[in-house]
Amino acid sequence: MTATCTLKEYELLDGTSTQKLFIHVTPAIITIGLLGNILTMCVFIITDLKRQSVSILTITLAIVDSLVLLIPVSLLWLETLLKRELTDASPFWCRTHGFFDLTFTCCSSWLMVFIAFERFCAVWLPHQNKVLFTHRKIFFLVLSLLLVSTMLSTWFIFVVKMVTKTRTPNLTHTSSSIFRSSLNRSLNRNITENILFWQSWPSVSDNSTSPYYAKCGVYNDSLYDSMGMVSVVINYFLPFLFVLLLNSTVIYRLCRRGMVELASSITVTLTLV
Repeated sequence: MTATCTLKEYELLDGTSTQKLFIHVTPAIITIGLLGNILTMCVFIITDLKRQSVSILTITLAIVDSLVLLIPVSLLWLETLLKRELTDASPFWCRTHGFFDLTFTCCSSWLMVFIAFERFCAVWLPHQNKVLFTHRKIFFLVLSLLLVSTMLSTWFIFVVKMVTKTRTPNLTHTSSSIFRSSLNRSLNRNITENILFWQSWPSVSDNSTSPYYAKCGVYNDSLYDSMGMVSVVINYFLPFLFVLLLNSTVIYRLCRRGMVELASSITVTLTLV
């Protein structure tokens, strides 16, 4: 027989050094990340690097990573700081918080793959690179990626919804409240009234007269588990393998040729990133 844990993540980590570190470090990460992405976009828009086809991919990656910081990361930080689940605030956030996370993560991962592949072609196929990767082709490639990422992430909307749950009464608060209430009553009040008051208490919660409350929850566990595993493979595992393979061959090629011109400098920078 197993018991279900009803504690939230921030409740499990409440008061720990891990939670304190997360609360204080996350704003710095978000700020530095946003500033770095803004500077990246400015460099690739203002300078001569905008002539490079990879500039569109890099600018899009900076925008997507900024959205990851502004929505999923900021939402998690606010939930930890405020000690409440913001996804329970409305059905919209309940159904879309994971959708945004999956969509932006998928775009970010595969944009890195495209950048690695573009650099691979620039090093191994320098003559065909400008033909294969024109600004027009890159633009449509980015639009296609956004569309596919959105479609692959829509499954999350259909496995979660606002569900009605019964509020668990706080027995300690209940006992003390009844005790205080009993003292205010007349001493000759019979015990039957106290028993009736005890029985009626669970229908009164701390902030509502209803014993029920709405919470964002999963209602299709099998679909959630299966599609969640597919998303992990698509968003993390496959992009990691492609980036590792492509960048390894790029590094090997650069080491053999000893290239130091501008094109190779861009390649080295993007490969390290």
